[in-house]
Amino acid sequence: MKVIDKKLLAALLVFHGLFFGRSAVDGAQSLRTFLFNSQDVLKKGWEEKIHTKPMKVAIASMDGSSAMELDSADAASGYFFKFEKPWDPNQYPISSFTWRVDALPGKEAPSGAIEKNEGSVQVAARRGGLGGRREEEGEEGLELSRKEQDDYFRIYFITDAFSIAFAKCLEYVWDVHRGVMTRLRSPWSDSIRLLVLENKSSFGQWRKEERNVLEDFKLLFGRTTWDKNIAAIAFMLDTDNSQGKAKAFLREMKIGMPAEAGIGEGKPLYHFVWQP
Repeated sequence: MKVIDKKLLAALLVFHGLFFGRSAVDGAQSLRTFLFNSQDVLKKGWEEKIHTKPMKVAIASMDGSSAMELDSADAASGYFFKFEKPWDPNQYPISSFTWRVDALPGKEAPSGAIEKNEGSVQVAARRGGLGGRREEEGEEGLELSRKEQDDYFRIYFITDAFSIAFAKCLEYVWDVHRGVMTRLRSPWSDSIRLLVLENKSSFGQWRKEERNVLEDFKLLFGRTTWDKNIAAIAFMLDTDNSQGKAKAFLREMKIGMPAEAGIGEGKPLYHFVWQP
């Protein structure tokens, strides 16, 4: 969606020179961890951006734990978080997030597909780029139509820049129709690239994604090196173009972990874990 992408990028830019106080990262500790078990988490640095109407945000109790439930009906809004100082993905390339989609415009999860055991999370772990998970229907540079622009649940990583013309945006998306690991270019800006991590085959299931953000930036923008820091992250669910409905959930985000925190060679690509 043309307007919301530009506005999100403009709002998410962080001016150069701010100070970012943080402790040293050790092991799997992250620069920032967000547990979406209370709406209070959105009051701690997250800012809502409303384009048409806001999505509804609530806390859902699932198998003794909580997650943030997002409902969108002919609406368009998102939340973004600006870091006090942009951080270098060359030092902290690994990030993870646990999400779930039950419905996107034009598609809902069949009743039998929704997990009865809400605590079970399938982990899709890759060692950067496309490694560790097959590429299906990969079509780098595929243009998106206007209607298709809001068929996603999106998580954004946005780079630091002095002006919007130089900012780069990587979107991890849960799509309806396209194959996993399809690579896309936004029709509104060459600075926005998308990577499909899940699709309708995973509707109604909790999925934990672990990504090497550094390698994904290089892959989607065709670079062998990457010198831009990460200034902000965001998530968005919008349905105003299709005038449809969408329901999604967020449980946890761990942003900025060192490379050794990632799953390495020889470890299983998929395994099941219990989410407390």
